[in-house]
Amino acid sequence: MKRILITTEHYLPGYKAGGPIRSIANLVELLGDEFDFFILTADRDFKDKTPYSGLTPDIWQTVGKARVQYLSPDHLTLDAWARLLCQLEYDLVYLNSFFARQTRHTLLLRRLGRIPKRPIIIAPRGEFSPGALGLKRLKKWVYIQVALRIGLYHNLIWHATSDSEIADIRSALVRFIPDIASRTMLAPNLAVALPAFSPTKRDPKQPHAIRIVFLSRVARKKNLDFALGVLQDLEGAVTLDIYGPKEDQEYWEECEQIIDRLPPNIQVTYGGSVTPDRVNDVLANYHLFFLPTRGENFGHAIVEAWAAGCPVLISDQTPWRNLMEKGIGWDIPLSEPERFGQVLQQMIDMDETEFSSYSARCQQFVVDLMRKQVQDDLQSYRNLFRTAIGH
Repeated sequence: MKRILITTEHYLPGYKAGGPIRSIANLVELLGDEFDFFILTADRDFKDKTPYSGLTPDIWQTVGKARVQYLSPDHLTLDAWARLLCQLEYDLVYLNSFFARQTRHTLLLRRLGRIPKRPIIIAPRGEFSPGALGLKRLKKWVYIQVALRIGLYHNLIWHATSDSEIADIRSALVRFIPDIASRTMLAPNLAVALPAFSPTKRDPKQPHAIRIVFLSRVARKKNLDFALGVLQDLEGAVTLDIYGPKEDQEYWEECEQIIDRLPPNIQVTYGGSVTPDRVNDVLANYHLFFLPTRGENFGHAIVEAWAAGCPVLISDQTPWRNLMEKGIGWDIPLSEPERFGQVLQQMIDMDETEFSSYSARCQQFVVDLMRKQVQDDLQSYRNLFRTAIGH
């Protein structure tokens, strides 16, 4: 079997970095019998100061269908990275993130001729969406211009997970990589089978009351402050529970100031981080999943909400579009906050009969999604890897 070396900033048992961890884990689970996967990653979760307990760093160990090496900080330096990539045998390198340190190290070492020449795939994971590029914009654009002008990112295969991400990648990079269109391949993010929610778990939906959940990293990209702002004028008993690691403490404090100004009928609580094994049980307690994100290349939590029978209210900056026509939620431009408020009030006033119809359609949508994935999406990854290796 062909050997694929994956580099990623964080991996299982981590979960605080969100979707990319699950994307890679699902890829390994679904294609680990056809390809040999070797993963290089950090020995700790996102923002953690200490390593995972019970794991020995800097040695290969089996995790699911992959071999994983959890690297201590001393083994993430440029020289140590060069030694690792020279010691390993692999047919293909699969880089996750355009900006990650491991990606920069790998491409700089390739440019300097210090590692073996192997085909490389790079998966930006939504980093070129307008919302994502708008955060720390100057710093990102300076790096993009310098790195591409010196050829660090030339002669790669680019992995996009949606048509919109293809457009974002081409828009951002075509001036530096004229053939970017022919080098970009589509392979949608994979989701493993999700547990169905039991209708007995959730309290019936009462008119004029709602339980809303925000489950994501507390970071500017996820747009929690926007979500809080559109709650201001709602009528009825509204509960919003926030789950996810506080990536940006300063940003969280700004959100707390908004929370303090909300009227008494809006109750907001922070529930901390949720481990992957608890996500479905948590989501099954709510009537609406709310994530007005600035940009997602997939959004695993969105799919998990549907699997839990929970309709979603999201921005139009994800691959999930035309949700109202499907009867499973709403995708609204961030430039129209009043529409978010209208949908929220509609959901507040909804009764159990109407809500149950939404809930059933959400779960059926996930069933259909899994069926399509088996037929189509796995083949797109086989084509991606085989094309890159042949290239």
